[in-house]
This record gives sequence, C-alpha cells and structure tokens, in this order.
Amino acid sequence: MDTAAYENLIRQLCEAHGSPDATNGVIACKHLEVEGRLVGLIPRDDSGLDVFIELQQTYPDRDHSLYEKILRGNISAGSDLMGFFGLHPEGIRVVYRMRLPDDLSGEELSALLLGQIQAASQALQTISAS
Repeated sequence: MDTAAYENLIRQLCEAHGSPDATNGVIACKHLEVEGRLVGLIPRDDSGLDVFIELQQTYPDRDHSLYEKILRGNISAGSDLMGFFGLHPEGIRVVYRMRLPDDLSGEELSALLLGQIQAASQALQTISAS
C-alpha cells in the first residue's frame, strides 16, 4: 500500500470513529485504540494492510497450555473470524492478526475492526476456557 493510500485510509478511519484530530498521530505511530484494544495498522510493501489487535497479556512461565490452545484454536475458530491468533512479535501479548486488501474504505475498515475485535475477543475467551 503506498503512502498516499495509507494516509487516506487512516484519515477516513479516524473520521468514521469520530476522531479526525487523531489522524496525524495514527499515521505517525501506525496504532489506534478501538474498543479499548490497541490496533496496529501496518501497510504492507506489496499491497494491503496488516492489522494486529492486542488481546491479552501472557506469562511465558505459566501460559504454555494457553499457547497450545491458541494454536489449536486457529484451526477451529469459526467462520466469523477473518484472521488468526498469535503472539506479538515484539512482546508476549496474544494478538489477532488479519491481512486485508487495500481496497477498503475507512468506514468499511472501521466496521470490520469493531466486528472482528468482538469476535476475536469472544473466541479467545472460549479457547482459554477449554
């Protein structure tokens, strides 16, 4: 995704969320808070957008079974999820990752984020409890 397309998408997204003043900050840091979740919006060099939604802190010394459950949950998570669970590459938080095409509008991305945050949060709760 080229820079102009990314900036336009973020501008539209911030407007859809009712926070147009946040646009420059989101463009600069490539992160936005949505529904209390930190969302990374990383443009891919080729095309499209990588989205990382932080869901839960983990503790490596005690969460080995959770890691296994997350891996298994990626296979059986259900059709309402467009992405997959993993661990943030720079931390130990559970994240939900999606790869999106670059033809979404900011309003479409906003609606998608809201729906996927809810679905991923519910799925992670189910996975964690199993």
